[in-house]
Amino acid sequence: MWRPVRFALVLAALAAAPAFAQLVPPGQLGPLNGEGPIDTPLRQVWHVREGDWVGTWTPQGGDGTFYGEWFKGEERTVANLRIRVTGRQVIVNRRQDLGYCTYTGQLQPRPVGGLPQVLGTYRCTWSRQPLRWSAIIGG
Repeated sequence: MWRPVRFALVLAALAAAPAFAQLVPPGQLGPLNGEGPIDTPLRQVWHVREGDWVGTWTPQGGDGTFYGEWFKGEERTVANLRIRVTGRQVIVNRRQDLGYCTYTGQLQPRPVGGLPQVLGTYRCTWSRQPLRWSAIIGG
């Protein structure tokens, strides 16, 4: 019963956050806002918002490989992702039948007692304009 409430909180935080992203090996992130290191961003689920699409990126082994699933109303899409995090910079490569996307972003200072967030933009082969994205790591 606690999971739906926690998921609702994650969705609320995603709705309020801007968007950015990029890739980083585990254990290479320094402290954010004095809260201590994010030592396992590639071993945690990422809750993502891209415009009207809400997604979940699930790690597939801790090496930066993720399975992504997005929903927009009744629509659903899936893709394979590769995430690299260097310092606070995040780079994500997404591949699916429709084409590919490259996300870039920055880890944001962590709010006290909060989860790490990434804000950035992405471009896809089917869209010429950069689009905003955001993610909450964990939860």
